[in-house]
Amino acid sequence: MVAARGERTLAAEADDDLFGAYATLDLYLVRPDAARLDSSFLLAFLLLPQTGTRLRASTAGASLPRIARDDIAQLDLPDVPLQRQRAIGQLARAHRTHRELLIQLADRHATAADLQILEALRASTER
Repeated sequence: MVAARGERTLAAEADDDLFGAYATLDLYLVRPDAARLDSSFLLAFLLLPQTGTRLRASTAGASLPRIARDDIAQLDLPDVPLQRQRAIGQLARAHRTHRELLIQLADRHATAADLQILEALRASTER
C-alpha cells in the first residue's frame, strides 16, 4: 500500500495488521507479480528518500499535491535477480524492525526516566 499524499513517502507491506484495509483515492494497493518482483524489495525501494523525492517531484505546483498512480507504475526499479531482491527485502525488513524496537526502547526509557524524576520529587517533598 502506498499513500498518495504527504510530505514523505508512506508505504506498507500488507500483513495481518492491515487485513480489511482498502484502497481509497489517497491510498494505492500495489500488487507486484511475485514471480518477478519481491514485495519486500519493492517496499524497501518505495521507502528510499530518493524514491519519495522523485515521486513528489511530479506533484510540484499542485494546490493539493497527490502522487499519480501512473507515477508509481512508471518508477524505474533496479533490475535485480529475484533471489537478490528477496535478500535485500529481508535486510530492509530487519532494519525497519530494528528501528521500531529502538523507538519502543527510547519510549520505555523516557517513561522510566519520568518515573524516576517523579519518585525523586516525591521523596524530596516528604522530608
